[in-house]
Amino acid sequence: MTAEFRANQAEIKNQLNEMQSKLEVLTTRVNEVEERVSDLEDKLTAKRETEEKRDKQLKDHEDRLREINDSLRKKNLRLIGVPEGAERDRGPEYVFEQILAENFPNLGRETGIQIQEIERSPLKSIKTVQHLDI
Repeated sequence: MTAEFRANQAEIKNQLNEMQSKLEVLTTRVNEVEERVSDLEDKLTAKRETEEKRDKQLKDHEDRLREINDSLRKKNLRLIGVPEGAERDRGPEYVFEQILAENFPNLGRETGIQIQEIERSPLKSIKTVQHLDI
């Protein structure tokens, strides 16, 4: 019986040693996985920070572009004293070209000025002289 007991004891020790070695392997693998997860979390955090920085830069650039665009849209020339309805037949561009031709006959031919946008100040019920913004 002692021989059988010792054989069982040896078998249990072998199984215990196998379990311990498997546990060590599993522990090593778990540590490796935890390390990888930690590295991935660090990379994800860095990418999020980079993305937030890019979003902020994009917003700043869009704001700057909007400011530049708004400054370019400001009126460059205001004609005062244009009679009400003078541009209704042929449009405000024609009125501007006529005024330009009358006052600066050589300017239009030499420079090739192009009209980008013309608008009249809001109409009022009183028939008075209005401004023409070019």
